[in-house]
Amino acid sequence: MVLKAYLEEGEKITLVAHDIGGPPTILWASENQEKVKQLILLNTVLYPFKTPLDAFSEVLMATPLLKDMFVSSFGLRMMMRTNTKSSGKEINQRIDDILSDYKEVASALKRKTIHEPLHNRKENELSFVSQKFKNLDVQKYLIIAKEDPLCYAHIKKLSEENPAVPVYYIPDCGHFMAIDRPEALNTVLGEILGE
Repeated sequence: MVLKAYLEEGEKITLVAHDIGGPPTILWASENQEKVKQLILLNTVLYPFKTPLDAFSEVLMATPLLKDMFVSSFGLRMMMRTNTKSSGKEINQRIDDILSDYKEVASALKRKTIHEPLHNRKENELSFVSQKFKNLDVQKYLIIAKEDPLCYAHIKKLSEENPAVPVYYIPDCGHFMAIDRPEALNTVLGEILGE
């Protein structure tokens, strides 16, 4: 709603969403198609099935102390390191830069934005969103990291169900493309955006 208020009459935007940001972005785009030029999804969760990592995450989320640790800066740093293929000082600095802003987020909001989507998979809602994506009449693109243990199965299924949607693959990359392979991601985004 806030985004819509800032757009000029007739202006169209490109939306880029990653991971659990995909479903709300798809819903917003479907309700505001006249405002959307392109929708680009990166390693997005969109189906109710569970990968082995999903099942493990649910166990973590059901354990009181682990649940709080998982949404802490330490827990998120560990998750980012585990799901990033690259290593070294530069990667660690990128993660630290992201987490420096995260410290200001209230604990309740952290649990709501991270814990609830992982713990409460809503099959009917996810099926509804994947259908909305299919029916969306805007330019759509998928950017996929094959070595993403979190979302690869989800976005691969999305690409199979939508064969007309162009797919770009980022090689040697885990879940966090912007941390792992920012140059490769920027090249793909530039190609899509015509820059």
